[in-house]
Amino acid sequence: MHPLLLTHCGAGSNASVRDAASAAGEVGIAVLRRGGRALDAVVESIVVLEDDPRLNAGTGSRMRIDGRIQMDAA
Repeated sequence: MHPLLLTHCGAGSNASVRDAASAAGEVGIAVLRRGGRALDAVVESIVVLEDDPRLNAGTGSRMRIDGRIQMDAA
């Protein structure tokens, strides 16, 4: 079996953040190739995306006009 993991950086993302999606996918595939669970692969991939300051990743997070991320989730 060949694992498949699809990643993206959200609606409207462009080529300037494509490397973030690739990096997240590589991390997740590595988990699967080591015999890890699909859930663990997804979690590790999401961590890569959430740690990238170029993305609006994270529940309730939005990039502010000053470039900082603000979370309003309750």
